[in-house]
Amino acid sequence: MSERIQVHHDAAAFLAVARAALELAPALNNLALGTALRLARGAPPAPTPEPPCFFSVHDEAGACVGGAVFGGRGTLDLAQLPTDTAGALAIAVAREVVNLRAVIGPTAAAEAFTHAWPLLRSGHATLARRLRAFEASSVTDPARAPGHMRPATEADRALLQDWVVAFTRETALPDDHDPRQAADAMLDQQRAWVWDDGRAVALAVLGRDLGDGVSIGPVYTPPDSRGHGYASSLVAQLAARELATRRRYCCLFTDLANPLTDRLYLRLGFVAVGDLLDLRFS
Repeated sequence: MSERIQVHHDAAAFLAVARAALELAPALNNLALGTALRLARGAPPAPTPEPPCFFSVHDEAGACVGGAVFGGRGTLDLAQLPTDTAGALAIAVAREVVNLRAVIGPTAAAEAFTHAWPLLRSGHATLARRLRAFEASSVTDPARAPGHMRPATEADRALLQDWVVAFTRETALPDDHDPRQAADAMLDQQRAWVWDDGRAVALAVLGRDLGDGVSIGPVYTPPDSRGHGYASSLVAQLAARELATRRRYCCLFTDLANPLTDRLYLRLGFVAVGDLLDLRFS
């Protein structure tokens, strides 16, 4: 195997090598970075079909310049990496991973990897989503919606389950998690927040803990409550809350199939930092 790819079976060992490289673009790399940090902190691992595996990518001088994380459920999360290393990375992944069903990562890296993968395994890649990564170190809410933000409570559990199921269906997310179990975890871990205008009308969730940053998502408004700015105000206040405490930045993804969300987050003070592809193998 090329010395430019190092395989790690321990999240802490991977981060010791790759964290500095991934944190050069933390919003763009937050999928791989967030998963590795969660496992390195000793979070109880959920049962997965395969063990997690981590790949650090190095330049010819040996410096780490990127990485990838396989969380065990079929999806490879790519960070930024030189495209000329994609073939070597694909070889390393093929040796470690039995069932790779999807890859998500920065556009150039994802395209290079999916061009190399069919040379090693049968099947081809199909584009599921084009995503855009946004980051903010300060936010504003130019048109606050009626109502207020509050943490989700036990009384919201059934509603949150329904909303996460609907969000998963609308956004065509990989089916590697049970959405109702995901909703329960969001509530039990006190990461779910709702906008309340006489009733809960929108949801935003604190996602991956990135140390001095945090991701926000999913963000969801049911169809009968859309058009009132609820989600916009909820994201603005949730991000402001995090930035006022211990976070240096907040980040999130949008689906480029819905350009309205890009304009929404730009108005709140988020800045686009790069695009990603979500590709599925058949």
